[in-house]
Amino acid sequence: MSGSVVYLERAERGGRLSGLRLCLAGKLSRWTAPAPRGDDASAAQDVSVLRDAARWIRQQMQIASRRAGGPDVMVLDVDGSLCSWLGTTTRDRTVVQALVRQTSVTGEGAGPWGADAAIPGAASVQALGAGAARVGVLATPDAPARLLIDELDALSSTPDSVLSLWHALALAWDPAAVGDGPSASDGEVSAAAPMVAIVLIDPRGRLVWTWSRGGEVLAAGAQALGHDENDEVCVAASDIGRLTNDWLAWSVQLGCSPLRVSAIAPEPACSVQTDASDRPSSLAHGLSGALPDTTVDVIADDDPIGATLLRLSSIAGFASEQSQRPERAIVELSNRPGRAHRGLWRWSAAALLAGAAGIAFVAYRVWEDAGLVRDRARQRSGEWRLVLDEVYPEALLSATPELDLETEFERRRRLVDLPEVKPPMPVLAELESIALVVGNGEIELNEVSVDESLGVRVIVVVPDVPTLELLRDAFRSVGGSSIRWTSDDFRPVDRGRIQCTFRGVWPEQGAGGTAS
Repeated sequence: MSGSVVYLERAERGGRLSGLRLCLAGKLSRWTAPAPRGDDASAAQDVSVLRDAARWIRQQMQIASRRAGGPDVMVLDVDGSLCSWLGTTTRDRTVVQALVRQTSVTGEGAGPWGADAAIPGAASVQALGAGAARVGVLATPDAPARLLIDELDALSSTPDSVLSLWHALALAWDPAAVGDGPSASDGEVSAAAPMVAIVLIDPRGRLVWTWSRGGEVLAAGAQALGHDENDEVCVAASDIGRLTNDWLAWSVQLGCSPLRVSAIAPEPACSVQTDASDRPSSLAHGLSGALPDTTVDVIADDDPIGATLLRLSSIAGFASEQSQRPERAIVELSNRPGRAHRGLWRWSAAALLAGAAGIAFVAYRVWEDAGLVRDRARQRSGEWRLVLDEVYPEALLSATPELDLETEFERRRRLVDLPEVKPPMPVLAELESIALVVGNGEIELNEVSVDESLGVRVIVVVPDVPTLELLRDAFRSVGGSSIRWTSDDFRPVDRGRIQCTFRGVWPEQGAGGTAS
């Protein structure tokens, strides 16, 4: 299933949008921006043009798919873009951007990056593959693209991935970019993947080339072309010479060169105008001279850009997943924050503010409670100081108050006669003695009352007088008992039985108990 691809045509070194091409459902459509009105051109007019372009893309997407959504891939032309190398081996985007801005301002280093690269936010700068001592760097002026993405985001039609034309050529025409071959679809590019050079002749008068391995851009470039007497783009022998110089320089930097060259060009540009003869030489012959011992394929197409967009739309789903790889997409534009990101940031900020407010409230309550505790502590400190001032004021002025208080406490304790604590009465032992005495099966126990202050009372029922006598003697002679039995009481009950009440006192109570 083919996806949707939008292609941005720019002018003025990538600073102004001049048109759009949309590949949707296998069909190509074009939108042309109105020409600037001379001196009246302004930033407001450029923004208005970008807003109209976004509406046109949204309208075409709704007509074709009957649903809201943005294009899968956005492709930028190479107008004002540059691919060169830097004298560094790091691929860190921050370091590379700083080095590019430095060389743009000072004029030192490799390649004229231009004024746009020196301005933060005016161009996307990212590293490509690294060589032995240098790294390839791609710089693309992207102000119109950023604004167009923002306008599309306002219409909920943000593209999934943003590519340069160099990335699009690598993904669309490199046979190893997608498929069962040794590609980089699942990770790093396999070393077995062949390096391919793709050359595109833009009918607007530009030669665009890229070196690709497994769909990843390793080197790229572009150069202007002339037109013949029929106002058609043509390739001169001098253009092939310039291309040869660029390729030789890049092969030295990377330590390798392509094994295959694929060229996409209009029919008139498939021949090379030489200075030595009026007879045209083939484009394939000219490119094979640039890289000897390579296989050259020339694809004649009146619309090379359109053919590239159609091939890219067939793998748009795969291309839209490559937004995190600088060799396959413009990472900064592909991950440009939109409304969803700003909404997430706003909600995150609101959550942080709410959390901060909650923490501030808790902190205030803790501070308030701490103030109460401090006040109470000061109050308690005043209270014990008053007490200590009455009891032992010398401790307030002492360097060792705790030691002095302990010494004074021991001194006063020895002066005070503390009441002696009486040991508890052996209640459990007496209960065992009583149980031993009344444990006869003929004796019926009705009540046992033991109290440390009132003494002991036992009420039993015996069957006859002899048993009563034996029981009285047993209470008075039981061993291990400290109770002195002082009185007893007898009362007949039914069937000749006798109820007996025995009373006893503890030794400390003496014989003060009254007999009944």
